[in-house]
Amino acid sequence: MKTVSIIFQYAYLIVAVVMAFQAVIEFKDGGSRVWLYVLFALGALAMFFFKKHFNKKFKN
Repeated sequence: MKTVSIIFQYAYLIVAVVMAFQAVIEFKDGGSRVWLYVLFALGALAMFFFKKHFNKKFKN
């Protein structure tokens, strides 16, 4: 169960990187979804740090 939690923790980090990359591509194209991708990237990054903190707290 601990391994699955760690996998999901890093999956959030991967999603944050992909969304940030997508936001940059959308910004270069002049699209209107830039802020949506930025919001998703920030949310995924926040979830990564939350899960990291929670896993450390649960371990102790």
